[in-house]
Amino acid sequence: MATEIVNFLRACTVCEKFSPNNKKQKLLQIPLPENVFEVIGLDFAEIGKSYLILVDYLSKWMEILERSSHSAQSVITALKPIFATHGYPKIVICDNVPFDAAEFKKFISDHNGKVVTTSPCYPQAHGMIEVYVRIAKKIILKSLETKTDLYEMLLEYRNMPLASVNVSPAQILLSRRLRSNLPIDSRLLKPKILNYRTRMVENQVRVKELYDRHAPRAPQSFQNGQIVAIKQGKFWEKGTILNHADTPRSYWIKLNNGNVIRRNDFHIKVSSTSTPAHDQRHNFLFDPIEQDDLPEQPADNPQPPIIQQNLPIERPMRDRKLPVWMADYC
Repeated sequence: MATEIVNFLRACTVCEKFSPNNKKQKLLQIPLPENVFEVIGLDFAEIGKSYLILVDYLSKWMEILERSSHSAQSVITALKPIFATHGYPKIVICDNVPFDAAEFKKFISDHNGKVVTTSPCYPQAHGMIEVYVRIAKKIILKSLETKTDLYEMLLEYRNMPLASVNVSPAQILLSRRLRSNLPIDSRLLKPKILNYRTRMVENQVRVKELYDRHAPRAPQSFQNGQIVAIKQGKFWEKGTILNHADTPRSYWIKLNNGNVIRRNDFHIKVSSTSTPAHDQRHNFLFDPIEQDDLPEQPADNPQPPIIQQNLPIERPMRDRKLPVWMADYC
């Protein structure tokens, strides 16, 4: 009986539409880059104004750039001075808009780089930049509240040691501390090569182990042409897998309304339903009794109509015995 119930629920379109989210998979980490400014992340933060946030995936060096527009040309204009200082990256990890624009992709590819966009509606795919967008927002808000220059606060962030390796972004990127308004011995400002990579790799391993403890979902792959369910907002919709996207765990899917979208497999699961929701009104575990299957009643002995009465439902009674200690009071 339990198997029949499970199979029925899996074939129910309404149950599928309102089913819960998929569970988490094992953490898929971006390998630690070999050099600084080899892999960077880009995103926008909105706090009254628009700010372009850039973070280097190795040193955690951060740039906060105020922009009046989200256009590709505006982004390119902001990045040129930074790339002239630190060099052009090999990989740029970012959202789709506006970084998926042909103009921005051409700018990066002309300098032997590659733009890697993440799946829509899945910010975990570029968790690094999402974390640093939150840090940048705090810096901006504190700057506005205290009326302190934004770049003064950004300088102090770059001098602050990272908790995981006890080395600052400036020390990783420039091999030296930056002079600020805080008193510091001039000997500490001299360049010094530090060994931080081993601690960073160990930290990545530790983070993955902790995350994977709560990620029970096994890896899953989908075939071209396979019917699946896709999470769209709060509900699941049916679609068809077209092909695998360029990024891991990402697929191009055609919805039943004809739209083609890209989604991470966190928002995809195998669909076992085939009947639209409005046709499942009588989809029970057993076949409903048709009127033609009822035995015919003789015409000379008609059955009286059955009148349903709302009678109270009596619960079955059980024998009740008083406790022994109450015997003297009865």
